[in-house]
Amino acid sequence: GWMPGPMPEKTQNEFATRLIGELMGTGPKKGYTHRWIPNHLQDAQRRVVPRSILNLLGYAAQQEQRRPLARGQRLLAPQDLAEALTETSRRRVSELLEEYRLVQRLENLRGRRLLLDQKEVIDLLGTPVPGETPGLTTEGEAVLDELVRLGVISVRLDKRIDVPDIY
Repeated sequence: GWMPGPMPEKTQNEFATRLIGELMGTGPKKGYTHRWIPNHLQDAQRRVVPRSILNLLGYAAQQEQRRPLARGQRLLAPQDLAEALTETSRRRVSELLEEYRLVQRLENLRGRRLLLDQKEVIDLLGTPVPGETPGLTTEGEAVLDELVRLGVISVRLDKRIDVPDIY
């Protein structure tokens, strides 16, 4: 029943630095690890599901077991985190699909280069995907509105559509 509260950035930095290292690459251009994690796990409403953090670290640990660090005292390498993001994303989408069948329409956006034109996205989201649950709406705008409400899609001020990394 214990639920951790917000963690100050200094604490996040210390935790990530000890676990993975300060940077996600050889220089700050790749990003600071303590910022990279939430930035890649947050939804369009800037929320991070704790389970996604645990999944990311768990999948990264599995990566590390396949390819142990040659040197150093870190438990994980930045590459482990980057590789674990794909499976973490799959898991998060799968979790959402259990409750919100409209999320399967994201499949229509696969392989498209973001940011996308809003009208194009509305058309794509209104199109059923193969094997889709029968009875879902074909009104693309209604699907877009629901996915925005869920934090799966964001609409930028210029009306272009973005999908967070976690999805």
